[in-house]
Amino acid sequence: MSEIIVQDFIKNENEGRDICSADAVRSSKLAVAMEQLGMLDEDPEMKSYASNRGGFLYHWIDTESFSQKSLSLRELLEMLPD
Repeated sequence: MSEIIVQDFIKNENEGRDICSADAVRSSKLAVAMEQLGMLDEDPEMKSYASNRGGFLYHWIDTESFSQKSLSLRELLEMLPD
């Protein structure tokens, strides 16, 4: 899944150019994906930034409890098998 997020960013947001660690600040989802793929290992500052991000995918209201719920990319990646 992380590879798909990075490739989508390169194609649609970065006009086909390769990305660098500084691009992590452009999108929380991209930062989480880059961290998971090890693309930020050489940049401790960006790796720290990414580790504090969730990359929210979905927000919804639970109709039974009327509470707000969310699912982040980080939570989704943790649910998937390696």
